[in-house]
Amino acid sequence: MTYSWWPHLSTIINYVLPARCLSCRSRNYYLCPNCRALIPKAEPLEIVDTQAVFNYQDVRIKQAIWQLKYRGARAVAYDLAQSLYKYYSESLSAWQPPQIPKPESYIVIPVPMTEKRKNERGFNQAQVLAKYFAGLDPANLQLQENILIKTRETPSQMKTRDRNTRLNNPRNAFAISESGRNQVKNRNVILIDDVITTGATISEARKVLLTTGARRVFAIAVAHG
Repeated sequence: MTYSWWPHLSTIINYVLPARCLSCRSRNYYLCPNCRALIPKAEPLEIVDTQAVFNYQDVRIKQAIWQLKYRGARAVAYDLAQSLYKYYSESLSAWQPPQIPKPESYIVIPVPMTEKRKNERGFNQAQVLAKYFAGLDPANLQLQENILIKTRETPSQMKTRDRNTRLNNPRNAFAISESGRNQVKNRNVILIDDVITTGATISEARKVLLTTGARRVFAIAVAHG
């Protein structure tokens, strides 16, 4: 069954009924800046160059991500992308030590879905987040949607209870497209995802990019938990 009509329906609804914040009900936001500021931050992750912004156990962020993934509410992705960008801006000095020249731009890459899964849902939520994120600073953030590809379907990490299975699910599930090999070499990459659970997916994606020749890969997710 395909859900590709959800994003289009969401766009139409937003024109007729302007979005309201999921928490305080203020207009023109799915998750307003004031409410985003109240959401607990994610604990530091024990994964190199990887961090999430929010604690996924908070009901507001959990509902926002659910609206994005399963109701096609792309407007919420813009609100969440602003939080990703704020984290990126505040962390840039730590990521880029003064002795290393600032690159001309970062390549922004979403964690991909298989084409089959993307066609079923109608979109990739990480891709939507990455698009809005890069759009907040197009001079320094270069969106590349076709460099990293997912080569096989994997079970949902959030629906898999066994930790060892979760850790093994994403192994060998990613590759670099032929056209992307030269684009990623010696470049700094920002990898974008919606939720980090064990970190296995993001770690596997980072490994593929680094093995291909990326200088450094920084991963940011909306939430962890």
